[in-house]
Amino acid sequence: MTSNDYLTPEELLRRYPQIKAMEWGVITIGRFYSAGLLRGYRCNKEYKAMISDASFRDFIKFANDVTKEKELDIDAIECVLSDYSCIETLIIRYPKVRLLGWSCSSIGSFFKAGVLLGYYTGKEHKAMILESSFKKLMQYANNITAHRRMDIDPKGF
Repeated sequence: MTSNDYLTPEELLRRYPQIKAMEWGVITIGRFYSAGLLRGYRCNKEYKAMISDASFRDFIKFANDVTKEKELDIDAIECVLSDYSCIETLIIRYPKVRLLGWSCSSIGSFFKAGVLLGYYTGKEHKAMILESSFKKLMQYANNITAHRRMDIDPKGF
C-alpha cells in the first residue's frame, strides 16, 4: 500500500472495515468524493470514483476529530442554541457550497455520517447543525479543492 493508491469506494470499505462502525457505505463515500471532501478522479470506463487512499485516511482523521468533540460534549459547553442552524439556513448563508454540489440532502448525509456536529429537533426531526462545525467542514473541503474555494465568512456575500 502506498500513499499514491487510488481505490474505489468498495475497495476502501474492504481495506478499512472499521469505518462500517461509522455507518459509512459506498454511497456515503461517493457523496464525500462528489462534495469535494476526498481527492481522486473518475475512471473513464465506468465513471467510477477512484479515491486517493491518503485522502481517505486524512478524512477519517477529520471525522474522528469530530467524534472526539461529540464525546467531550464541547458543543454543549461552548455553544448556545443560536450557534445552530437548520441546513436550509446554512445554504442560504453560505451559497458557495453549491459550487461543490452540496445540497440539503448531501449536508444531511454528512450529519448522519458524523462529520458535522448538531442535533435533531423534537417534532420536526430537523437537523440543526453547529455552524462552527459546518465551517470546519467547508475549510476541509477548501483544502482539498483549492480551485473552487468557498468563502466561509457569510458577510462576504
